[in-house]
Amino acid sequence: MLSYRSTGFLDPSAAQAELSRLQVLATDIERLLNGEPVSRQTLAAAPLLVGWAVARPDAVALAAMAIDHPDAASSMESRLTSAVVIENQEGGWVRTVGRFYRLGKKFDGDGVWGDPSPDIGGSR
Repeated sequence: MLSYRSTGFLDPSAAQAELSRLQVLATDIERLLNGEPVSRQTLAAAPLLVGWAVARPDAVALAAMAIDHPDAASSMESRLTSAVVIENQEGGWVRTVGRFYRLGKKFDGDGVWGDPSPDIGGSR
């Protein structure tokens, strides 16, 4: 996300970081559109979303319990993803603007978030 200085002007270091993040996203999209599968290493490093559900109909994002998210304060916490760009529920993953996520058990609608055991989605 772009950030601005107190003067209202764009912070160049933040702009460079955002450009790098978007370049990685563009490369991932291009690979996926060319039929390249997501590597096992990429999915192994991706946080796991358990009890996920579509959270925003205007720009699809997922709300879930995230396990091992690199920006989380603990190993498991409630998160709202950035916008989903490409999803592959059969393959057990989504690519958001920010990163890949592995998909664990979907929210069942009864307020039960499912079993957050590490093997959920781990083989995908």
